[in-house]
Amino acid sequence: MAVRTLLKKEHLPDLEKWLKAKGYRIEEPKGTWEVFRAFKGKKNVILHERNHGIKDSVTVANRDEQLIRNFIKERRLWTKILSSKEDK
Repeated sequence: MAVRTLLKKEHLPDLEKWLKAKGYRIEEPKGTWEVFRAFKGKKNVILHERNHGIKDSVTVANRDEQLIRNFIKERRLWTKILSSKEDK
């Protein structure tokens, strides 16, 4: 199975930067439904476009779910840190 509403398309540029910092190599998506492709050794992250329902979300395979959740956690933490610096 896959998680279909975990990540929005608008977050893909941030995900790309985050994965590059973790040593992943970003490649061009292949096929009709792929929107993102990254590799690190034998690991890969391939995200697909939704063909039904919510159009601004991407499909995350179960094997990639924890990695994407880690990205979201770190992104929220940095957003919180940056917003607290702006308040000062």
